[in-house]
Amino acid sequence: MKQLGVRFSDSAELQIKDLAESLGLSGSEVARAALSIGVQKLKLIGSNDVESAQSLVLMEDLKAKQ
Repeated sequence: MKQLGVRFSDSAELQIKDLAESLGLSGSEVARAALSIGVQKLKLIGSNDVESAQSLVLMEDLKAKQ
């Protein structure tokens, strides 16, 4: 498995940690699952409307940086 150079905001890191603890899983497992779910959703949206997928990515990226 290749490691990605991704940085999470403090709030995202806390959310991942909290969810991992409540589910009894590792933070890496939760983050990988969230990434997979998100990519699937973006592919589905992008297959119908590229501009909507682009807008969603940019909006969520801005929110994630806060």
